[in-house]
Amino acid sequence: DDDDDDDGDDKKEDDGSHGSDDGVVVLNDSSSDDDDSDEKMLAPLTVSLELDLSSHAYATWSPGDHLAIRPTNAASDVEAAAIGLGLFDELDVPYVVVSEDPSRISSPTPPVTTPRQVLEKIADLGARPSYYAVAALYYRLPEAARLGPSGLRLNALIEAGEGAFTEYSWDAGLTWSRVFGAFECLAGGNVDFGSFLQLTSPIAPRFYSMSSVQNGFVGSPPRATVTVSRLAYRATKDQSPRYGLCSSYCARLRPGMIVEAKVEPVASFRPPVRPTSNVLLIGAGTGIAPFRAFWQELRRRRERENLKTGEALLVVGARTKNAVL
Repeated sequence: DDDDDDDGDDKKEDDGSHGSDDGVVVLNDSSSDDDDSDEKMLAPLTVSLELDLSSHAYATWSPGDHLAIRPTNAASDVEAAAIGLGLFDELDVPYVVVSEDPSRISSPTPPVTTPRQVLEKIADLGARPSYYAVAALYYRLPEAARLGPSGLRLNALIEAGEGAFTEYSWDAGLTWSRVFGAFECLAGGNVDFGSFLQLTSPIAPRFYSMSSVQNGFVGSPPRATVTVSRLAYRATKDQSPRYGLCSSYCARLRPGMIVEAKVEPVASFRPPVRPTSNVLLIGAGTGIAPFRAFWQELRRRRERENLKTGEALLVVGARTKNAVL
């Protein structure tokens, strides 16, 4: 899921026309370079991403709040799906988007769009196809495709039941962008584009805890920081690399690019209102990014507001000794 050659949203620069739910990348201190080898892409990577949210009408947040980021699919996944659907030569041909379920149409997508934009911004190509979705595609195939070697193999897997398919799916690291390579009977335009979109889920935003506080001064630029660990692993079946959709998207971002992002308050997760309260912070395996914002808030209270603050203790959990900070 790397592709810095993507000529879609990943390359869109700030031209001042972005909407109210857009952020502009100010800093990414861990941007992926041009080395897309498996060794490089599978190496552990932590992304510290800073976004300017000036275009938001009410860009305010508190420690503990989330930043919802809606990623786009990588160009490699878009092209793999387009080839499988027989649309590669039509990726930039205008289409009229019609849906019986308006919730499946991403808000920034105009009524007239292209297959490239739909595959980049709407269909979650990194999601795992369900047993029932793949079975539905299989039963809509032409007879010749169902009776070929790949069709017979897929039929046997479907006949084995949902459990067998799920086990295969996990072992193979199956995703919607890879389903055509796994089952050739589905490729070559045998699957209708409309049917494909009906069975895939729309890209949902991913929620990340803010790892910075707002500056605290009236009129200061609303810049939000999130800290993200890139998800990367090898599929059990063939050891091919697999990458998380949004974490890899964040790693590809460059300063000036536009990101669909929105502040989401989390009222139940806040530093104590009383500044003299002692605070115990526990990061037992899900990361300590939000506590970075908590520390900054406690420091801001002490240094900028001249308030006496309580003690803070951070307890960090890790799977191995090598993972200890």
